[in-house]
Amino acid sequence: MNQDYKPGILSFITNYISYFMMITLYFAISLMPSMIWLYTLEASLLSLLPIILMGPSITALLCCMQKFKTTDFQKEDLPDLGDFIKFYKTNFKESLKIFSPYSAIMIILYTNIRYYQGSPFMVSVITVISIIGSLILTLCVTNMLIINTKYKFVIKDLFKLSMFYLFAHIRSTISIGVVYFLSIAVVMFLSEILILMFSSVVGFLFIHYSGKTFKDIEENFIEKNVCEISNYKEVKNNELLR
Repeated sequence: MNQDYKPGILSFITNYISYFMMITLYFAISLMPSMIWLYTLEASLLSLLPIILMGPSITALLCCMQKFKTTDFQKEDLPDLGDFIKFYKTNFKESLKIFSPYSAIMIILYTNIRYYQGSPFMVSVITVISIIGSLILTLCVTNMLIINTKYKFVIKDLFKLSMFYLFAHIRSTISIGVVYFLSIAVVMFLSEILILMFSSVVGFLFIHYSGKTFKDIEENFIEKNVCEISNYKEVKNNELLR
């Protein structure tokens, strides 16, 4: 074989499409136990456990998309099933620590919306607060999962970073919010199967829109070994934490 041979654009496109399809398949398979469990349970607090177990699958998907975006595929191979399993196992505990309180709070907010009894005005207030709270919480947890694909912080600092960049990089937050909105629209008006089929694309968009966040963390919290968000202004002035 000619060693100077380089794949053409069509080869790259077909390889990338097949890669996205394979990662989607791995993701769907990893979700199957949770989905079967969830659909066979009656609506109750027991539904919390299968939802929690979706966290490692989502993290593994995002890690694969992170590697896809940062790897030079002319020199290295595309991530495969082994990479997905490795990401799933190595991030399992951290994902559960993130997803467990998130799932519990989301169930509480959902319960408030559905079962709160009171005056129409108070029902409206509780509903609006719960919706806004669930939106902010979902975006915050999404940032935590995204940041966790590349950098390892303790959960407390990871939460601080996530909340900070949620408002500091508002364009990225809005972009991720739009992806969520379109995904929900697909689920509501078409089918949840479709969003599952394009889960890799959704994960890639999350990683893509977080590029500025990754760069900022690299410059201000990794190279200088800084983790405390409260000292961000000092970091910007090149003053390291003691």
